[in-house]
Parts: sequence; structure tokens; C-alpha cells
Amino acid sequence: MTTDPIIQDSRGILDPGRMREFVDFTRFDPPRPLEGIVQWFWAVTWDLPKGIEFTQPVLSHPCGNLSVGPRSTRGLDDDTVEATVVGVATRVDHRRLRGHGWNVAAKLEPGALGAFLEMDAAELTNRVVPMGQVLDLDAVGLTRDLEIMADNASRAARLGEILSTVLASRDAARLQAAHECARIAGRIARDRGIRGVTDLARCVAFHPRTLQRMFRQHAGVTPSWMIRRYRLIDAADAARSGNPPSWGELAAELGYADQAHLSREFSATIGMPPSRYAASVTVLTPSDPAASRR
Repeated sequence: MTTDPIIQDSRGILDPGRMREFVDFTRFDPPRPLEGIVQWFWAVTWDLPKGIEFTQPVLSHPCGNLSVGPRSTRGLDDDTVEATVVGVATRVDHRRLRGHGWNVAAKLEPGALGAFLEMDAAELTNRVVPMGQVLDLDAVGLTRDLEIMADNASRAARLGEILSTVLASRDAARLQAAHECARIAGRIARDRGIRGVTDLARCVAFHPRTLQRMFRQHAGVTPSWMIRRYRLIDAADAARSGNPPSWGELAAELGYADQAHLSREFSATIGMPPSRYAASVTVLTPSDPAASRR
């Protein structure tokens, strides 16, 4: 694994400017055996004054995470470090930080969660389960290893070694199907001209029903949901850019029927319309590495 931090991308973090006041956030490249399945490893450390808590809302990317960190970050009153498999979150997630600590995770490629599972990825959507329940590994030993390490680069490297071993034991056909699903999900992420499943099926030469089965098994969500989620992430990114666009123009660019449709979907997911959200966040400056989209 390359332990030099890679360029950061703050899309999906709903107030990254405020987060930077409390958290050191780094990302690392995956080792070669995990390429195409793991997008990157992310690592955070924090040290808050006693009695102070920070809650960060996140509009999650449409992917799973394999995470090692305190249970308290999920809102539980327990700082025990635990290894978990985190399914795709369809709602805004909230990460709570208190005291001091760290969290390291593998952010999977959208569409790739099924590579690690013997069940459909859809069974883990909106769920967080102990890693040892669904992966063939010693989760307690993994947690113990990471807890005694001095830095997050070492923790990410060790997690990468363990996950590479797990992936090497997976059925070759299932792994190939997960790579294919991740490739198709990557097309969704890159091409905003894909407005629905029919567009996607035409672009990748798969029948829509085949895509639905593939995404249930490996992505955990439907293709149409993934398309909508990327549109919302783009809308949130534009809203907090410090120079919000014309919402009508943005709605048309992202494939919404009109501005009202964008506002309704944005409000239903994030809890407020785009204009109000834009006024509520801390704008990142160009010198902040999180301001980079890629």
C-alpha cells in the first residue's frame, strides 16, 4: 500500500469546512490486490476538549465501508473499538466524535461490496454489522493489532493486508461479477448523461433486469437509486461551493425535471432545500485540500 496521503475529495461530507476544525482526515491508496474493489482507505484522528462532542452529517457515497473505530462514532455510548462492515446508507448518516480517538476504513468502490460477502449486499443496506459475522477473519485480533499501532498509515496498511487475504479466498466468478458491477457503477459516477436505468442498460449493453440483479447482489442498492444519489451529491457540492449556481440551471444539468423536483428530493434527503443548506455550511477555501473534488 502507498502510505503517502492521496488527494482528498470532500464530496458527501455535508459541512467539511466545519469538520476541519476538529478532525485530521487522510486517505491512502489501496494495495494492488484490492484495486478495483477498494477505492481508497480513509483515516481520521480527533482530539476534542473534555465534554465537547462534534457530530458530522454525511450524505454517504453509494458504497460500503469496512471500518475499524469506536462504537461511539455511531452514536452509541461506548468507546470500544470495533471492526464492522457498513452497508450503503440511503439516509443522511451522522458521525459523532468525542474525546480523542481514530477510525480507519476501506471505502469500497460503489458496486463492490458483494465481493467480500456470501450474501446479497442489499441485506446490509442501512446496517452496520460486526466484521467477524460476515467476513472470514479474526476481527478481534484485527482490532487488537490496529489499537497498538502508532499511526493511521500503519493501521490502514494492516487493514489492507487482512482484506487482501480475505479477497484472495473468494470465489473467482463472484469476484469477477463484483468487478463488473463496480465498473458499471463507475460509469454512473462519471457520466451525468445517464438519467435512468434504460440509459445505463444501453450504455453498458446489459438488460435492465440483469442490472437490477447484479446491483442487489454487489451494490446493495438499485441502479436508479445510485443515479439519484450521485445527482444529490453533485447538488450538495455545488450548494456549498461558496458560489451557488442558478438552481434551475443546476436542476437541468443534473437531469431533474425542474428546480422544484431538485428542491423536493434535496429536502427529503438532507432535511432542507438547497438554498438554505448553502447558507448553513462553512465554505472551504481553495488552500484547503478538501476543496479539491478529485
